[in-house]
Amino acid sequence: MIENLPYPSVFIPSFAIFAVLLYSHRRSQLVFRACIITLGVVLTAGTIIVPPAPLIFLAFTLLVLTLTLTIGGTAEREAVVMSYVLMLLPYLAALVWRGTNKEFDPVGALTDFLFMIWLGIIAHRHDKFWSYFASACFMLAVASHLMAYLNPDFQSKAYSLMRILPGATLMFLLLGVAVHGRYGRSGGKAGKLALDS
Repeated sequence: MIENLPYPSVFIPSFAIFAVLLYSHRRSQLVFRACIITLGVVLTAGTIIVPPAPLIFLAFTLLVLTLTLTIGGTAEREAVVMSYVLMLLPYLAALVWRGTNKEFDPVGALTDFLFMIWLGIIAHRHDKFWSYFASACFMLAVASHLMAYLNPDFQSKAYSLMRILPGATLMFLLLGVAVHGRYGRSGGKAGKLALDS
């Protein structure tokens, strides 16, 4: 994860705009919409500077977080803020330290551990099924960091995969639960099958 983030010319403006977007939600719809447009322009212009893979990852992540912030409930909005804050941690570390997917990543381990704890707190406070599942996924990621620390010969492909899957799972869970919460309770067929998401 760390080696995919050393592009401050695009990532710093994107993170700054997203911070304003988070603040303006429910406060000023004009600022909120302007942030979405500006973020789209920055990410589109960034294709000139940044290789496509990290930019697509960033764009997809911010899109999912924005949709979840817009249509999700209280627990989902807390998870969006948590995700944004913890996205900054490895990025800031990447400015001063570079790692690879083939060696133990202490910043990634700390980030995944904080995700696991924070999702557990959300699960406890709001009793949401998705946060239990997401916390369990990050527990597996923390276990993979521990294995990589204790056994330097731990397979790099397995370590890399275990570091990617929990974050991707969280993004899809957040989006799915937010969409279900918005449209599942509207009285349609999905509303009759509604779980306490």
